[in-house]
Amino acid sequence: MVACLCPALALAQGPAPARPAPAADADVRERRYEGFFLHLAAGPALVRTKSTRLGNTLTMRGLGFGFDVAAGWFIRENLAVMGQVANAGATDPVVREAATTEHTDGFSIGLWGLGAGLAYYLMPAHVQLSGTVGVSSIYLSDSAGTGDYPEGRTDIGFGASFAVGKQWWVSPRWALGASARISWLRLDNTVTPGTPPAEWTGASFALALAASFG
Repeated sequence: MVACLCPALALAQGPAPARPAPAADADVRERRYEGFFLHLAAGPALVRTKSTRLGNTLTMRGLGFGFDVAAGWFIRENLAVMGQVANAGATDPVVREAATTEHTDGFSIGLWGLGAGLAYYLMPAHVQLSGTVGVSSIYLSDSAGTGDYPEGRTDIGFGASFAVGKQWWVSPRWALGASARISWLRLDNTVTPGTPPAEWTGASFALALAASFG
């Protein structure tokens, strides 16, 4: 009799509730950045510089290549402090001086920057925002040896940059995507001691393939 009542009791109690499946570690990782931060980006860039001295103005603009590397630490979820080095350069830029415009051959310009700032990821949209301030300089090279334009590295001045990007996870800690970065700098470059310096400004806009680790 007891043996017959056991199945009946089991039916009355109903089936045992199913246990929820444990969340996968990768799914948890997709919702946040933490720990060490690394960001790499590279792609085409538009570069423009302007120099003014003693009433004379020299502008240069051209298409080229840019990159930036940033590293730091997430001080809270999705927010990192970072240091960044960035470059954007162009070869054979268009040069305008006074009323004359010409295409250079063998001349190149480069904007360099070293700064510190913040990076923040808007999750779950996975949109990255970052900004830095720091020091910058301009590098001018005349491989053709014409001597028509200034050459060498300028003095160091102030620089700033801002970037926005969209990324997708490809592993628990790596994400790939695309970004756009705009940079600006200003400096006074001493041409000859005791004479007025040349006032330089520069700007670049770069589109890049980007990768983030965190």
